[in-house]
Amino acid sequence: MDELTKGADFLPAVINILCGYGETCGAAIVSHLDIDKVAFVGSTAVGLHVMVVVAMSNLEKVALQLGYESKHCLQRRRS
Repeated sequence: MDELTKGADFLPAVINILCGYGETCGAAIVSHLDIDKVAFVGSTAVGLHVMVVVAMSNLEKVALQLGYESKHCLQRRRS
């Protein structure tokens, strides 16, 4: 994923990829006051938890894709 974003000429710090367990890493991300947007792809149950935590923080921008069995979702634009 990191190599794909480097090849797309994104400015530094536009996309940050963090790996870790949801209970620690994910919870810190969705409740952190200095994060502007979170995108999550995964189960409906975890997505519901993300929405609850986000609703109690200052985070305003959230993108959720829920219900997929695979946590990796890449789409190629059609030309």
